[in-house]
Amino acid sequence: LSYHTAMRVGHAAIGVGPVSPLHPQNRGARQNRGGLTRRNRSHGDVCENRLWRIVVGSGGCGARAAGEAAPRTICGMRRSNAGTRAMHIDIQACMRYIASRQDPDGGFCFYRDFGVDESNAPDTLAAVAGLDLLEEPVPRRPDVVAWLRGQQRDKGDFATLTIAWACVKALRLLGTEPEHDVRPYVLGWAQRLLRPGKAYGAGTLRALVRVTDLADILGIVPEREVSEAGLRLLKELQGPEGGYGVPGANLVDTWHALQVAGRLDSDLKTEALDYARCCEHPAYGFNIAPRAVTTAVEVQVAGLEILARCGASPRYAGATRRFVAACQTPHGGFARVPGALTRLEDTWLGLRALDCLSRLAGG
Repeated sequence: LSYHTAMRVGHAAIGVGPVSPLHPQNRGARQNRGGLTRRNRSHGDVCENRLWRIVVGSGGCGARAAGEAAPRTICGMRRSNAGTRAMHIDIQACMRYIASRQDPDGGFCFYRDFGVDESNAPDTLAAVAGLDLLEEPVPRRPDVVAWLRGQQRDKGDFATLTIAWACVKALRLLGTEPEHDVRPYVLGWAQRLLRPGKAYGAGTLRALVRVTDLADILGIVPEREVSEAGLRLLKELQGPEGGYGVPGANLVDTWHALQVAGRLDSDLKTEALDYARCCEHPAYGFNIAPRAVTTAVEVQVAGLEILARCGASPRYAGATRRFVAACQTPHGGFARVPGALTRLEDTWLGLRALDCLSRLAGG
């Protein structure tokens, strides 16, 4: 199934439908590149919080000084489109799409075609991270940094956890930091999410993976009490088939659970890998859940990232490649499913899927 054929026949061509209650604007994927590396508990002074220890001045293990260039990765997708023509993916068009979504204030938004210039943090992170995968410089970098820093309030907090996560992550990819200390804000969110008796909903794992991602970036080390509370929560959110999620287990939430467990020094690889294997499908690559016939580009990334963390290879890599290729739109970016709206976040996810496939194939 070629990209052009899939775009003509849309969803019916590959049998995809809407994806569960997971909103694509909320993501908790951890990237272990561009300075986003595991925390180091052996460096930096330590000041105590009731539940977390903060490694002062470390910024997390591997944090770069401001202005230091991000390390580059072997993506398998270069400006020559080497290795992608067979999948009908236009990398040049993808780069042009990302650049075209930049607003006058330096931030990014995917809906500029509608005559609206309203930069937002998730789209700005997606643009910065997508260009990082493509090994391309971020246009007007000083303006982007200024816009991201401007989303933080004077006391160090942000309007939402999603905005905080996106801004801190994007600034780290750009080799710099927020103006004010974010750690008290992150600690507050951690205590809120792990409060005894708290009701859990569809966004719980997504929020928890963002908090642990921020903690990892900022050098915040969870105390034993926090780790135990987080692992108890994961246990409560595990379904009968081994996956994780609310209201039911799904591949994306299982990916989130695997990330959270790793940051709490636990191991869910066996359960996550078994569940991911049950979600593999010869026609679609990965489905959102076993026996489901529903997928999206985010689902492909979740499955691939689980396999990569577990040292396994996808059984149907060709199906995943075809699905991702079919998600590229005439605008150059990617949609969550073939024929859907082009979005910056789905473009980042599409590039992540291709990058992960390249890594799993050995380059």
